[in-house]
Amino acid sequence: MPVLEIPMTISDAAASVPFTQENALEMSALWVDVALKNNSNGAPTVLLVHPNRGYKLPAEQYFVNAMPADVKFMFLDDFGDYWKKRE
Repeated sequence: MPVLEIPMTISDAAASVPFTQENALEMSALWVDVALKNNSNGAPTVLLVHPNRGYKLPAEQYFVNAMPADVKFMFLDDFGDYWKKRE
């Protein structure tokens, strides 16, 4: 079975500064900046948020609410299925 690799764009764990309760909204503002730049280029953004801390939910909600109305959100499985069908 072939492997489909989907690169991660943004993560709560992949930054030079640790993602904490104190900087969660500041970090999510950086996510927004990256995603908006990708969107303007027609590029997808894959966001990985580990659900291990309650303060991450408001950060994720901030991110979602900051996206333009034309941005489509997908589960990663659905995103992978889309690319598999394109082959």
